[in-house]
Amino acid sequence: MSDIKDLTGEEPENPIVETETLPESEGDAAAPAEEVSDAELSAAYSDKAFEFLSETVRLMGLDAEVRLRGQSDSTVDFEFVGPDIALLIGKHGKTIDALQYLADVTAYKKYPCRKRVVLDADNHRSKRTKELEEKVLKIAAMVREYGKEAVMEPQSAKDRRFIHMLLANEPGVKTYSEGAGAERHIVISPK
Repeated sequence: MSDIKDLTGEEPENPIVETETLPESEGDAAAPAEEVSDAELSAAYSDKAFEFLSETVRLMGLDAEVRLRGQSDSTVDFEFVGPDIALLIGKHGKTIDALQYLADVTAYKKYPCRKRVVLDADNHRSKRTKELEEKVLKIAAMVREYGKEAVMEPQSAKDRRFIHMLLANEPGVKTYSEGAGAERHIVISPK
């Protein structure tokens, strides 16, 4: 007996069950998979990231554009140019970091390859790295001089890694991380 009942609670004589037929997809199991070269995959990845960033800037209504700066074996470098780039950088570079992450995820999801998006605006990344390096070296000198630990403000994993590497061979100081999540930070300690 069938489990299908009409609204009166009785079984219909010939229940009709409609099924939806799905169209055959291009990636059908019976069809042979097309081989895509690394160069084609890399180009498609770059195009997708560029498209995502351009559309995001347009939807934000900002007076800025995205430009391809260059590529290496591991990165695709883009930069924002225009009068509204400060809004795209954001406070402490959080907006540009988020856009870089989203562009990378969007492009990788569709075209998985070994490349990663690197996004900059007005040389923000190199300026930020230089400022961070100067600040950390100054703090390390104070730690050596006074013999007391210095607790830094919370940083991103990338910044923490940079600080650890920067001070790894610095005489008289050592570093360690403490805290969790968004509160994780570096402590510079005397040796």
